[in-house]
Amino acid sequence: MHSMLRLVQAGLGFSILPWSAIYDLVGERVHARKIVSPEIFRKVCVVTKISRARTPATAKVLETIYDCVADVHREGRWKGELLI
Repeated sequence: MHSMLRLVQAGLGFSILPWSAIYDLVGERVHARKIVSPEIFRKVCVVTKISRARTPATAKVLETIYDCVADVHREGRWKGELLI
């Protein structure tokens, strides 16, 4: 994604990226337009192996991921629907 943004900033092309990847660049270095039709969406999932016991370290990593996602959503930097 970083390479793609550099190419766009250099005027060498266009890209479709999530808002979270460009929100701090819009207006300064890039122009962005929301695609409304057709609607574009994606699911982001945390996946763990069922047969493996959850260690305290794994639980902490998952908690940190959930907290970070909630923070960027609350701050408006991620426009997706929060399902956790």
